[in-house]
Amino acid sequence: MTLKITDADLLSNHKPDLKIGLKDLPPLDPVNPRKSTFPAKNETLLLGGIAGGVLFLLIVAGVFFALSNDAKRNVILNPNPSPNPTINNTESVAINKVSHAVHQIFTQIGELNNNEKWQQLIQELRRVNLSSCPQDFRAAFMELIHGFENRLANIKEWEQFDEKITRTKSQINKEIKAHNENACSFDAFAEAVLRGFLGDPLGKYNDITQEENEIKAKINQLDRSFQSEADELAKKGKKITENINETLQKLERIAVQYNAKF
Repeated sequence: MTLKITDADLLSNHKPDLKIGLKDLPPLDPVNPRKSTFPAKNETLLLGGIAGGVLFLLIVAGVFFALSNDAKRNVILNPNPSPNPTINNTESVAINKVSHAVHQIFTQIGELNNNEKWQQLIQELRRVNLSSCPQDFRAAFMELIHGFENRLANIKEWEQFDEKITRTKSQINKEIKAHNENACSFDAFAEAVLRGFLGDPLGKYNDITQEENEIKAKINQLDRSFQSEADELAKKGKKITENINETLQKLERIAVQYNAKF
């Protein structure tokens, strides 16, 4: 709030308690209260004394006016006193140091293209000294680390998912190979001839076709299951990435509040 001081305010606050004037002089004649006992020749001295008193009061008022005017200029130039510069400066320097350390870590690690680099990033971030940083910045920084840990966990889930698909494909391929070998084998042919001779010419063919359809149905079911699992992992990974970006923006906003950069 800007404080404005006017000349009228200054004079009303510092005016003398007694008004001095010729008409307000007290009567000095005890016999005739309305008659002054001052000789006519002393009126000049009286006027001089009064003038000196008035001059003194004017000087005092001028001093008060000058001091108040300086205070007014200071209030207008700096209406909002700055917070404790020692505390804010310490917090600002601490945040800037953390920001510099984080940028160095990302530069040294480079592209985060494998689990080892993600793990290295998390370990290096946990080593950053946050002791001089404000509490809200420290809390947000820990949120960032947890976000990176969740991202690494999500990457590992994708790897486990890929391994499960690889194992399932291998198993299905073995079943398909065994089916084809059986369908093309001499034993299958001999069985088809025998069943045809016994009045079931399509028996073996129908059996092989049914096995093939069962394998196809199994593959379709696995495809749907894997697609659903992949969608869930992708959704989870997207949410984790959004949370990381929100935390980075949060850290940036907090840094600005302390006159720092992140």
